[in-house]
Amino acid sequence: MGALLCCCRKNQHERLPNDETTLVRFTNFRGPAVRASNWSVSGSGTALANACLIQTRAYWEVTIVEPGAFWVGVARKSNEDLEKQLGERPFSWALYSGAVGNNYKAGDTIGISFDLSGIRAVLSFQHNGRPISSPITDVKGDVYPAVSVSDGAVLQANFGATPYKYPIPDGFEPIILSQDLI
Repeated sequence: MGALLCCCRKNQHERLPNDETTLVRFTNFRGPAVRASNWSVSGSGTALANACLIQTRAYWEVTIVEPGAFWVGVARKSNEDLEKQLGERPFSWALYSGAVGNNYKAGDTIGISFDLSGIRAVLSFQHNGRPISSPITDVKGDVYPAVSVSDGAVLQANFGATPYKYPIPDGFEPIILSQDLI
């Protein structure tokens, strides 16, 4: 099984084994009609990952398994409005696929980069390795990777536990799950 990088060790590139405590994945923060199993999301509504984005530059990918309407991006952690799509929830920022996901097909991959290195947080997207849309620069607060699905969409996230399909943008790294050391 793969490994995650740990920034808390003496050697920053020392790898930790993937186990239940070190994996970034979708958790219990999901809408009642959402089916989520670690990295796969289907149904209708929103699911949030278990990692607050606190590192300077984070990157992850979402692959379309089955097309449909979807949103990919970030949201503040809240149990409210999880039955809604990211674009309908307060404090969420995301890329929308379109009403029925017409611009995307099964196998396409959306790369998401979140940059906290400047004055404003910047959320950027790639479609199959190519930059798309204008970056979102009004993200505020502690946010988590998030997806919303409807109309038959099935998404598979890769938070860095396996190799990415496309090159990571310069200066970015997989999401690091914050952990208590005590």
